[in-house]
Amino acid sequence: MVIQAEQLVEQRKRKRQPEYTLTYRSLYRADGTVKFKLSRELSQIDISTENMLGLTEISVAATIHRASNKAQRSLVRPIDPQYLSHIESLEEFRYIFLQLVRCHRVVHVKTGSVHGDLNLNNLVFMRDEGGTPSSHLNDWDAAKLVPADETYRMPTTRRCAGTAPFVAIDLLCEDPPHLYRHGLESFLYVLIWCAIHLNLNGSEASRIKKVLEGWTHGTWGAVGSHKEKLFASKATKYRKSIYLAITPEFRPIQRWIQTLIYIFDDMESPDAWDEDTLNGTVTYEKFMAAIGENPRITLLDGQA
Repeated sequence: MVIQAEQLVEQRKRKRQPEYTLTYRSLYRADGTVKFKLSRELSQIDISTENMLGLTEISVAATIHRASNKAQRSLVRPIDPQYLSHIESLEEFRYIFLQLVRCHRVVHVKTGSVHGDLNLNNLVFMRDEGGTPSSHLNDWDAAKLVPADETYRMPTTRRCAGTAPFVAIDLLCEDPPHLYRHGLESFLYVLIWCAIHLNLNGSEASRIKKVLEGWTHGTWGAVGSHKEKLFASKATKYRKSIYLAITPEFRPIQRWIQTLIYIFDDMESPDAWDEDTLNGTVTYEKFMAAIGENPRITLLDGQA
């Protein structure tokens, strides 16, 4: 089996490098794994989402960089993911979306990492033999460890057209600092995009809806300007056009979008604030409360 083969490789590597400690572990399922690539000084970090996502942890081999005393693990395995457009009911969408938000939170709390590139291509799910979905936050090669006193500046090479609709407004600027709340903002854009384009029957709209075309064309600055319309003090007209474009299938959770927009609407407050949370207005807890969900993650009990 694959898992046994990897364990043997790991055992042999440890015999050659007894001082070597894995930087990360992969998240493994019988039908595939999530791609996970990160670097950090040699230290053991326990990232377990087994209770949350039904995954099993295994160790994988890493490459040791002696000069920098850092270990880098690069894992790219084929998986057979299904994308959000394949979701077939609103109940299933709610479940998968919430699991993705929680997964994003777990990795950040456990490792101090920000994902770096949340978009529809790496928000995926897979089904077990009984058809039950499990969410997977894929493509961690853009992830970065962000210590409490540092920020991560997004590489310009990661600014590809396919991600533009989901990038936080701050990150559309030159050399932007990347913070955890930017991931939450990306989830808002994902939610809006899905509510307007997905049919919840395994298909999606064949063309980008006009109301969101400005999120996909032009310079990054132009894309940011279009998104800012959501949060401007006199943005009622644009917001209304967004709400009117939501498909009938997504109407039951339109309130999610409305309340989340109000959270980010406070970003222009003139008061001094904590940049990482916009003075406490944009946090995981408030994000979940805005959509009426319990923010608790059992795996993180006792942690920040």
